[in-house]
Amino acid sequence: KSRLTCSECLGHPWVLKFYQGGLSTSPKKDFKTQLEGFIIGRKLKGAILTFAALSRFQSCLSYHPTPLEALEVLRVVRGDEKRLAELRASFDLLDRNHLDQITVEDVAEFL
Repeated sequence: KSRLTCSECLGHPWVLKFYQGGLSTSPKKDFKTQLEGFIIGRKLKGAILTFAALSRFQSCLSYHPTPLEALEVLRVVRGDEKRLAELRASFDLLDRNHLDQITVEDVAEFL
């Protein structure tokens, strides 16, 4: 099927209803909260999948970061307030029982 022309788009019932004032322009209740939760969940899922892939890759190489390397990564994350807030929100999303612990069951339930 071919795409709509500009004239056809402007004549679409949804557009006409909008211009006639029949569609609400106010945001839905809790839309922003739901959208933020979706974005955090999407980022967290991506991070978990990346972590799983890296874990498989690292296990093939038998590489384990040194304590100094781990501390450096921790220092970088703690220095970035935005990244730290995103990680905290992601962690809180997984920590369903609010014990400041994430179990394998929590991750499996989320995925």
